[in-house]
Amino acid sequence: MQKYRLPQVVRDILSHRTLRTMLDHMEIVLREIGVEHFTLIRLTPELDTIDETTIGTRGHREWYDNYFHRDNPDRDPLIIHAKQTVEPFFALDHITNPRRLEHIARLKLKEGLIIPVHGPHGASGVAWVIGERKYLENYKVVIQAIAITCYHHIEDTFVPVEERDIDLTARERDVLERVATGATSPEIAEMLNLSERTIEWYVAQIMKKLGARNRIQAVVLAVKDKLIAA
Repeated sequence: MQKYRLPQVVRDILSHRTLRTMLDHMEIVLREIGVEHFTLIRLTPELDTIDETTIGTRGHREWYDNYFHRDNPDRDPLIIHAKQTVEPFFALDHITNPRRLEHIARLKLKEGLIIPVHGPHGASGVAWVIGERKYLENYKVVIQAIAITCYHHIEDTFVPVEERDIDLTARERDVLERVATGATSPEIAEMLNLSERTIEWYVAQIMKKLGARNRIQAVVLAVKDKLIAA
């Protein structure tokens, strides 16, 4: 994680009360870690054009302006894969269409990291970030946290949802706060003098309570709901 701590990253984003200032802040932070462009997209049951489903975009727009499935994103293998996985993935690892690959090569487009955002009822959004792959690899966890936080913040601010009544036990908060520092299950088990299997059970319980699909989303939601310290 180098100098970035997930709770601090999440708290800084949540401090913005307008979409514009939040996206501006997101652009500044992401540029520091090599991201040249990002786009946030809402995944509806049947996607309209990419312009109608985009809820925020910043930076160099080469990927966005040259998007291959612009008028029918439902057919994009990247969108399809984003609905089926909870982990970030690289665009060029999942593009097999020769015409699309030729299109990307001709325009000399850089790598895209795709970050799915899932809610209780499946995939609700996706973030695209563009840059050099080595930087995206190095900061994947930070980028994922930023993207998920921004998406949830946009939904909460502009599409309000009912208050959630969630209570974590002291042990669950302790485990999640250590997850937020980047500690692995074996490392947390050693810190707390518990078995790795017990830590994995706690993490599973935490994710279930929060409606999270992975650890990073669990940290984001817990900080957003003030369940762990930022």
